[in-house]
Amino acid sequence: MERRKYSRIALDLEGILQSEVQKKNYMVLVHDVSLKGAFVELRNFEADPHFFKGQKYKLTIELQATTKIVMLMTCRHVIGKKLGLECDRIDPESISNLRRLVEMNVGRSDILGRELNVLMRQ
Repeated sequence: MERRKYSRIALDLEGILQSEVQKKNYMVLVHDVSLKGAFVELRNFEADPHFFKGQKYKLTIELQATTKIVMLMTCRHVIGKKLGLECDRIDPESISNLRRLVEMNVGRSDILGRELNVLMRQ
């Protein structure tokens, strides 16, 4: 039985994973996103991706030309070219954009409101 406290929104949108330490940008396909994290797949990447684990990144998902979700993340697990990212920080504007995304995909804004309350209590 799954015990998730956060709704994952299936996306399959392009994103950019930026590393301050490695001074590199990686193109990713964002499979899903929630307030707690994201599941992404590295694009055009041939090296061993296991060095990503434990590293900090900034994930940018461009929804429209002027609408983005930006999250500071830590890579928690690697499966092939897929990375499980945990959200360390998200700004209020990105939370608002994620809320609209949840509303469009789920049709209920109260779900994200509950999840925000759970996140603030932690």
